[in-house]
Amino acid sequence: MDKYNIHSDFEPYAKTTLPLNPLLLPILNKLIARSMNKFNSPEGMNVTTEVIPGYKDGTVELTIIEPGLRLKCIIPRGPFMGMI
Repeated sequence: MDKYNIHSDFEPYAKTTLPLNPLLLPILNKLIARSMNKFNSPEGMNVTTEVIPGYKDGTVELTIIEPGLRLKCIIPRGPFMGMI
């Protein structure tokens, strides 16, 4: 908690570390970006890209995939159904 100002709600997670080497993250980000560029959306889907401000004046590129038409609501079935 010394390095970053973390809200007290997240104290249990303050000491959590990633299960992989942080040096791999830039490589994984590029691979994910490359795979998203090759993504072909199904017919009837709208794909939009937005850029939002990020940490330390950086930017975050978002790819938003949503139905193009007004479709019926899909109600999930399964163990988490009561949580929605």
